Amino acid sequence: MSKYVLRWKANLPAWPTDPAAVLSVWEGAIGGGNHMVSNGTFSEIYWTSNIEGAAMMEAASIEAALGAAAMFFPFFINEIHEAIPWERGAAAVLASAKAVAGQ
Repeated sequence: MSKYVLRWKANLPAWPTDPAAVLSVWEGAIGGGNHMVSNGTFSEIYWTSNIEGAAMMEAASIEAALGAAAMFFPFFINEIHEAIPWERGAAAVLASAKAVAGQ
């Protein structure tokens, strides 16, 4: 299983302008996020502003992360990044730096 960071941001051109319709989009999105945490799809969800944030998930494949993010389109757009554990990433970076340094 790999860990993924799904950065999300409201896709404002797709949003309605009527305040009641905006409320409806937010209620659906927040309800969907709550459901994804309660069913274990996302381990955590964070806000970084009033229209963007990030979710953490563990999944067997990037396709699973893509599928989770796609459920919020077109109202939200996402960037999906695999989170590499510190030890594995550090070993890869040091090995590359040593190779470049001729060691």
